[in-house]
Amino acid sequence: MATAHPIPEPALKALAWLLDLAAQRAGFTIHGLPGWASADEIEVGARTWGTSEMMRAQARKGRVHAFDARAPGERRPRWVYLISQHGIEEMARTLGVNAVSMRDPLMGGEPGTLVRESTQHVIAGLRAALNTEVKPAREWVPGQVGWRSSRELTSQMAREDEESGMPSYRWFTTEDLRWLVRLGFVEERVIAKTHIYRLLPAGEALQPLSWKKPRHG
Repeated sequence: MATAHPIPEPALKALAWLLDLAAQRAGFTIHGLPGWASADEIEVGARTWGTSEMMRAQARKGRVHAFDARAPGERRPRWVYLISQHGIEEMARTLGVNAVSMRDPLMGGEPGTLVRESTQHVIAGLRAALNTEVKPAREWVPGQVGWRSSRELTSQMAREDEESGMPSYRWFTTEDLRWLVRLGFVEERVIAKTHIYRLLPAGEALQPLSWKKPRHG
């Protein structure tokens, strides 16, 4: 039996991709369930366009769960989506197949924050700087550890990556540092015309969402 409101082809592709993501237990895990993804990931994985607005429309129709994973202090929402049981059933009716079952996400706990991968590199590098026995070229602030210039942080991360045998080196941009400073996750000082940075307690407490890559799609 066909649904009274067939799902348009682009939305159908996005929902099918999200269902496959959840079945693989890939994507982001939020509120106890894997299978969450941002519009950017959906756009790449499902090969859709105008995905941000399309996913907001799917959330309004109840076909997906939506969660705002913005960092504390960030003004704009950072939506991530998980296919809902209602979305699965509507998709199944559209395709003329049997619907599978999936439980709703559990509320509570620490859902995590959507942070760019390059920004996560800065957080990890500055967190390591607070705990590492490797000293920077100079003691920027007497009696305080963890301060790194952008160049020192890049060198530290490259050394760590080489020692761990990572196939590709981590990288970050000035934009990543500015974002962390603006939201109060990283402290910035200028000494001898050099900008230096140190992770603040709020940055240490930040829990970026970790993306698990699907096997395909």
